[in-house]
Amino acid sequence: MHRVGSAAGVFVQGMLAELAVTLDECVTSGAAALARWPVERITVLDVPGLVF
Repeated sequence: MHRVGSAAGVFVQGMLAELAVTLDECVTSGAAALARWPVERITVLDVPGLVF
């Protein structure tokens, strides 16, 4: 697991497999992260049950 601030990501075989961020982080930087790395699963930490 790699952390940048409160965000955490899991890389598997060089690809981003999981990303855990707050809703604010998802809104402000989620599009940039998705443009750089395809991601299998995103968990929004401060909204219980929000996973996509």
